[in-house]
Amino acid sequence: MKNAIPMAELVPVLEVLNGHIKADINMKTSLEGCFAAGDCVGLPYQDIKAAGQGNVAALSAISYLNSKNE
Repeated sequence: MKNAIPMAELVPVLEVLNGHIKADINMKTSLEGCFAAGDCVGLPYQDIKAAGQGNVAALSAISYLNSKNE
């Protein structure tokens, strides 16, 4: 089985802080149109946190895409 690819190698333009993808409160990353949530954005590693952040990221992505269609 192959090991996981580090985030810095997978998407080198993403800003990483302490080994995690840096995201703002809307789960927006340093790469336009890219949103992150859950364990990849840092502690605590909890399912409920990941679910909530995933919801925020999804709504932010929808808002981003809608703004591109205006």
